[in-house]
Amino acid sequence: MKAPEISVARVRALIDERCWNLADLVTASGVNRVTLAQLLAGRRVSRTTIRRVAEAFGVPPSELLISLSSPVSAAKAAGPGCAR
Repeated sequence: MKAPEISVARVRALIDERCWNLADLVTASGVNRVTLAQLLAGRRVSRTTIRRVAEAFGVPPSELLISLSSPVSAAKAAGPGCAR
């Protein structure tokens, strides 16, 4: 069975909402940087990776999937900007 397709726009929006960077997501999810880079490039990742990323964001895994996630506009995906 194929791994489900993840909504890169939704993941990026969740990263932006939290003012995180890739290192923050690595720490929060326990998923290695290479796997997260693949996810953000739109490549398929394992169900375990999807579950761990969803847990890091505090959302159900289904919220990260293309078939079940709501469309995210480019403006929303870009986020409001973070002051670090």
